[in-house]
Amino acid sequence: MTTKQFPILTIFEGFYFYTWMIITVSLVINYFKSTDLTVFIINLIGFVFLVIHTFRPEQYDTENTASNIMNELLLIHISLAILSYVLFALSTSHAILYLLQRKNLKEKKFNQKFFRMGSIEQLEQNVFRFSLVGFLVLLISLILGIQWGLIIIGSEIWIDMKVIGSLIVLLLYGVYLFLRVRKSVNTKTLVIANIMIFLVCMINYLVVSKFSGFHQWFN
Repeated sequence: MTTKQFPILTIFEGFYFYTWMIITVSLVINYFKSTDLTVFIINLIGFVFLVIHTFRPEQYDTENTASNIMNELLLIHISLAILSYVLFALSTSHAILYLLQRKNLKEKKFNQKFFRMGSIEQLEQNVFRFSLVGFLVLLISLILGIQWGLIIIGSEIWIDMKVIGSLIVLLLYGVYLFLRVRKSVNTKTLVIANIMIFLVCMINYLVVSKFSGFHQWFN
């Protein structure tokens, strides 16, 4: 209304307009049909586009301001990465409970612990849900981290061990989610695979980081 023009004349105006449209659509979907996961994913996509625009250093006048903005981008990247690890840990804890509960059912141990754990169906659902949300959060973290790396370090980030390891972790969780949705693999096998992927994730975080050219700055 101030400029008397539609806010899509530049690609960066388009980012804001696109984000606004996504949020509007998510609100409409939520009003007519309560699908929390769909709304969550849509809003995550909108968040990515908004952050990409917000942390574009060329739009800031001074070098100091641009540097501060890049530091904030890095902080968000690290925070989201750690959040994704927490979600993956929750997924793995439910995977372990699933295996224990399955063992109890097989051995017909219907004690107090059995009823406190919950049903194996619910536990498996939690494994999937926490993995899915963790996957999306890690994806956003990597997008923001790569944006920071390309601006600050350059194309060398693509050969960094931690970046490669994180992409492998993301791929492994993506394969797990794909197989889980397709239901083409035995549930127990997928749950065990989920635990193994989390171990790979922790190895990447605790060990591979030591061989990174820049991630070790923040350990």
